[in-house]
Amino acid sequence: MAQPYIGSQGSIEYREASGNGTLVSPYIPQFSLSGLAYFSSANITRTSSISYSANDVYGGVFQLQNIGPSGDFIYLNSISVVFNASSLTGISACEVYLYNASPQSGFADNAAFNVPLIDRVSLLTLSGIGLNPILTRGGGTVVAETILVNRLLKLATNSTSLWGYLVTLGTGLIADSATISVYSHIR
Repeated sequence: MAQPYIGSQGSIEYREASGNGTLVSPYIPQFSLSGLAYFSSANITRTSSISYSANDVYGGVFQLQNIGPSGDFIYLNSISVVFNASSLTGISACEVYLYNASPQSGFADNAAFNVPLIDRVSLLTLSGIGLNPILTRGGGTVVAETILVNRLLKLATNSTSLWGYLVTLGTGLIADSATISVYSHIR
């Protein structure tokens, strides 16, 4: 009989139990997952030419449309941001904060980010999702990406969208625009 076992990395593994109850051999469950995958992207454009400070909003609020079924749960798989820049000059770490409704704070480009009381109800990622920009192999494009986010998020009733802010964690002048892309799925 297969029993769950917490692996060394905190992952759940299944192992076959021997007659005395000890877990002896890896067990591969014989089932497949099915579901729908979703992809959404949004362009984020700077309106300010002033250099960013740490904790500034990049470009204002963005909307990711059709990211899952209305009012349903989705698993957030990955987030990537492609900056329209060819060098890392002035590009530092950043975080993405996601909401299930358009944030009422309405922070503009280069505004200091915080989580006011009016936004707390719709905020889904309390600590933000960290991204570290890198120059792609061979150069020419700056991308910030995180894969295997594995966060369960609930879309609002009558909504298939997520909204969010891209927030800088350092100082400098970043590219004039960027494209944020998000992959999600449901089971």
